[in-house]
Amino acid sequence: MRIAVINELYGTKRQGGEQEAIHELTIRLREESRTYVDVFTYCGVRDTKKIKSAWPMYFRLLPFFRELFVMPGIGKSLTAQLAGNYDIVITSSPILFYRSAPEIPLVFVCHAIRSQKAEKLSQQSIIYKLLFNYYVRKRLRDLEAKAFVGAKKIVVLHKRAKDYLVEKLLVSEEKIAILPNAVDADLFRPQLKKKDYVLFVGRATFMKGFDRLTVLAPKIKAPIVVVTKIISSKTRKAAETVGIEIRNDIPHDQINTLYNQAICFVLPSRDEEMPLTVLEAMSSGLPVVATEEGGAGLIKHNENGYLFKGDSPDELAKYVNRIIDNPNLITKLGQKGRSEVIQKHSRGAYMSSLKKILLIATSQR
Repeated sequence: MRIAVINELYGTKRQGGEQEAIHELTIRLREESRTYVDVFTYCGVRDTKKIKSAWPMYFRLLPFFRELFVMPGIGKSLTAQLAGNYDIVITSSPILFYRSAPEIPLVFVCHAIRSQKAEKLSQQSIIYKLLFNYYVRKRLRDLEAKAFVGAKKIVVLHKRAKDYLVEKLLVSEEKIAILPNAVDADLFRPQLKKKDYVLFVGRATFMKGFDRLTVLAPKIKAPIVVVTKIISSKTRKAAETVGIEIRNDIPHDQINTLYNQAICFVLPSRDEEMPLTVLEAMSSGLPVVATEEGGAGLIKHNENGYLFKGDSPDELAKYVNRIIDNPNLITKLGQKGRSEVIQKHSRGAYMSSLKKILLIATSQR
């Protein structure tokens, strides 16, 4: 089977958990016998094919602008490049193919439905309400609805995404499969190392709640280490002023060491789908302290971590300090999280389910 994987943001500064998950999926597919995989990215990094576009990289990376204006044109040129060369196409960006889908099976692995995300963001603040106004939200719905028509199968992370596709975008239930995120439990596993700091991994942005972490840092009784690829100079200065250590240059396949040296993991996000970082922390045996949005249904309060409401951010410091003051909680909460990953989010089970989905899609040509 010849597979084309479109992972356009991989290797760029906008690379996040979604792109890491698609990259991991690619690695596992390449390990299969009788399977040939090509990966298409904007940068052409690490054994990938470069996606050509006249759009400057800034606009190709700009959230939501890229979906509204950039992707449709890029998808048109990609369609011509893919036609006749592959048996199936996998992407997490359906809008690429809203205008012209290749005449080979399309499988969309959706970590977020952009129109659903825009609706949620429009309720966050007045600025977001203006940015994601009715016309922007309608345009995104229209683009995605047209794109999903051409899909053989659509993979989503949870039931609320499936419900949105069926109710709002009128996608057939038969097309949709729910497949939660997974993690490499062998790479991310507990190790007996000295626990020195509180860890945050992800974009240092407002939506990730990084402002909350910066404000509360002086109240937390341990150093804070932040691993990020996206942080403004203003945000970095504010963070370093309160003693937060920023690390920019950690490859994803080496980040497991940082998890193993952490006391706990924090994610004070305002919005999440199913964050890969939380699964990595759980798999590494770390307690997680997160907002209800950041916990994303993965964290159960007082079982494998602690949850707090976004409008009560002081609870972040309270729960982190509770773990610091009671080291036995690291083991108690961490073991529960690790067990959940092994049972429900193992990479092997994920790939087994995905391969079945790909076989169904190719049989529908």
